Amino acid sequence: MNVIIYTNDRGLVSVFEAALGIKVDENLISRVVPKEFQGEAVIVDSGAVPADKTFRDAWVKSGSTVSVDLERAKEVAQGRRADTLALNLALLTIESERQAAISASAGVEESINEALSVAELKNILTVNSII
Repeated sequence: MNVIIYTNDRGLVSVFEAALGIKVDENLISRVVPKEFQGEAVIVDSGAVPADKTFRDAWVKSGSTVSVDLERAKEVAQGRRADTLALNLALLTIESERQAAISASAGVEESINEALSVAELKNILTVNSII
């Protein structure tokens, strides 16, 4: 199966896969690729595009092949790790706040129970009622 590849305005490789039955040719390039990139868009076999899309943001187009730029891949990986760390920190913060709220509500419950005990003691009329 053929695909169309070109480098887009963000410097990333765009890959266009046509739907089944659609002929991939120069006419299709003129319809699906933005005008400013049509001159460098090429039709290649889908095997020219890496099957592993993990580092798609690090792909570079060289002629009719697409490869992974190692330095860009490192940046992508570092960004993903930073995102993961930020998410984990946010989750830990939420859990910590939840635990603090639970502890605070337990303290409120204890205060209510103590207040009720005091109120009950005030309502006792005789010493025998305490025992």
